[in-house]
Amino acid sequence: MLEYLKAHIIAIIIGVSGFLSAMVTLFVNVGDLISIKWLILFIFIFLIVVSILVGYLYNMRQYVTDYSLIKKLKLRPLHREVDGNELFLNKSSI
Repeated sequence: MLEYLKAHIIAIIIGVSGFLSAMVTLFVNVGDLISIKWLILFIFIFLIVVSILVGYLYNMRQYVTDYSLIKKLKLRPLHREVDGNELFLNKSSI
């Protein structure tokens, strides 16, 4: 997870801050209340953490292989023992 974080942290921070600044500019007058600034900071940190976790989970999903289908297949062995040596069969059309 640290490798993913080191590789993508700058892009995540830029994306989240751009999104958040666009939303704040459209809907919130920051000059009115001081407490809204703390809410914006909390939303900023929350969006960064969520973006990191979603990206990390997506990255880990690409490396996971489902072997349940392979275990269900009944495959014939592709090699025979000939004179003490293994002979591998190739019955492909190529």
